[in-house]
Amino acid sequence: MQTTQTQPPITLETVLSRRAEIIASPLSETEAVMLNMDKGFYYGVEDVAKFIWDALAAPLSVAALCDRIMAYYVDAERTACAQDALAFVGQLLEENLVYVHVNAPTA
Repeated sequence: MQTTQTQPPITLETVLSRRAEIIASPLSETEAVMLNMDKGFYYGVEDVAKFIWDALAAPLSVAALCDRIMAYYVDAERTACAQDALAFVGQLLEENLVYVHVNAPTA
C-alpha cells in the first residue's frame, strides 16, 4: 500500500518560493517559460502569472504577494486578487514548481 503525502491547504499566510531546480527563462518583460526536468514538462506564463513567478524568487506569503500585485496593478481588487493568487499558487504547487516553507515567518 502506497501512502501519499497531502499538502495542507494554501492560505494567505502560506509562505512559498520557487523550487531551485526549476529552470526558468524570460521570453519578454511579460512572458517566461519554466522547465520541470523531474516531470519533463515545460510551462509558459505571462502577465500577472509571470509577475507572481518573479516575486516567488524569495520566500513570500500569499498575502504579501497580493500586496505586491495590488501595488503594481493598481486596478486590482483585493478579494479577487487573493482568490486568483491562491488558485494560481495552488497550481504551481500541484506541478511541483514551488516549495512551501513550513513554520516560516510570514513576509
